[in-house]
Amino acid sequence: MQYIDPLTAECELCGSKNEYPLKDILEYKVACKSCMIKMTRTALTIHKEIREHNLEVWPIHFLLDALDIFKLDIDDISENEIEKMTHINDFNVVLKRHKCGQSIQMILNTPSMCKIKSEIDISKLEEYSLNELALLAYPDIKMANE
Repeated sequence: MQYIDPLTAECELCGSKNEYPLKDILEYKVACKSCMIKMTRTALTIHKEIREHNLEVWPIHFLLDALDIFKLDIDDISENEIEKMTHINDFNVVLKRHKCGQSIQMILNTPSMCKIKSEIDISKLEEYSLNELALLAYPDIKMANE
């Protein structure tokens, strides 16, 4: 997901529209050029949009990472199998069908899992849904004072 930089943003207080460097918005460093109020709601909204996007695409990244580490071709997995893949166990079923012979725990070494493996119970790995794991990878966005 990308945003135009500089980004035209509307002040949450006075409603004036001005361009601001995206980096400054994302770092909560932007104040309205008209009324000088800090535009934190604008930054928070963008962070939440980015998070929502990441939550949507995380399962796809997981699948591609897992296919790569287990040396499987995505063309060998049916669309139906992919659509039904909602839990780690569902991927493990695919591994067994393809007789990979490797432990499902190898997925912990994929880029999508490295960030969160310290937060999960390895003994229950197969029980995790991809949505649960995505939420661990991209926790809710909150302001420092919330």
